[in-house]
Amino acid sequence: MSAHLLIHFNAQAEHYPALLQLLTEASQTLPGQGGCAHFQLFRSLEHPHALTVLEQWQSREDHAAHFARLEASGGWAHVQSLLAAAPQVHWLQVA
Repeated sequence: MSAHLLIHFNAQAEHYPALLQLLTEASQTLPGQGGCAHFQLFRSLEHPHALTVLEQWQSREDHAAHFARLEASGGWAHVQSLLAAAPQVHWLQVA
């Protein structure tokens, strides 16, 4: 059964363009790789430095493998350096 992941990011003001570019690139390259079926990026209309990502994975294990690679490469540390606070992460299932 597929799993959906909702992640809310709040960028530091000066790093918002870099985070937007990074997540835009991910939305174009990640789907179809390693169990990622869908990656959609949203801009907040109410909070100028907030972005939300909705991802669909074949399984939570597929996402865990992706995240392990992201951490090992230093990519996650880079994302964290752009943020004003820790991201809010929510696993979802279609009701």
